[in-house]
Formats: sequence, structure tokens, C-alpha cells
Amino acid sequence: MSSYKQPPKPATQVGGDHYSSLSIEPIQFIETNALGYHEGNVVKYVSRWRNKNGLQDLQKAKWYIDRLIELETSKMPEMFQDPKVEEFLEELDQFDPTIDPV
Repeated sequence: MSSYKQPPKPATQVGGDHYSSLSIEPIQFIETNALGYHEGNVVKYVSRWRNKNGLQDLQKAKWYIDRLIELETSKMPEMFQDPKVEEFLEELDQFDPTIDPV
């Protein structure tokens, strides 16, 4: 049996009640899963967009996703950033070994 214990909901929320209707608040999910700054902000903005800032919150979430992709891409070896290599890897993903090439 797991010893997992969900962090309690915060007693107060500063600046509104846009998380109070959720069964688990973003801060609980973020802390439980030890998410980093960028991932945590994505969870926060996607969780609240309907109850707070609408499309602006989705745009903020997208910004953090794009930023995370940019940071992770910069860590990749240069050869994997080449569009020809990227195209080849995409073709590999679509390869079906059950089809006879003849």
C-alpha cells in the first residue's frame, strides 16, 4: 500500500477564488509531483483559464510551454536540431516493419 499523502488545500487564496472549485488545486499537484517552474506555471494557467483570465491564461501557458521547448532544445546536440535530421526521425516514427518493401 502506498504512503502517498496529498498536501492539504491551502486555507486561503490571495486574489480571488478561481481555484476553490477544483478538487485538487494546482499548488497541490505541483508540490506533489515536484514540478519545475515552467511546468508549474503551465498547470496553474491551464487550471484557471475558465475562471480567471480566459484566453490570456491559455496564452501564458503556451508561452511557458514554448519557453520550456526552447530551453530543452538548446540542450540537444546540434545534429538533432538540423531540419533534415528532424525529418528523417519523423519518417522513422512512421515506419511500419510489417509492410514488405518489395
